Amino acid sequence: EAATALETLNNVVRDIKETASVVVALNEAADEQEAVLQQVETIISNVVTSSEKYHQLAQRDDMSRSMKSMSENVEKVVNSLTR
Repeated sequence: EAATALETLNNVVRDIKETASVVVALNEAADEQEAVLQQVETIISNVVTSSEKYHQLAQRDDMSRSMKSMSENVEKVVNSLTR
């Protein structure tokens, strides 16, 4: 009877150790997921910020005028060089 009790106790201890190792593995996976989530959130934030900046630039009329003026200046230079 004592041998059976000892064997049962050893089995319980083994099960507890296995459970503990699974909990450790799950915690490590959760930590890795948290790190990945933080990276994804940072990327999303950067994309949103870039999108907002692009949208602001696209709405600026002076940017369009500057590009047109630059184009006209380049055209004038090319025309003067080809004469």
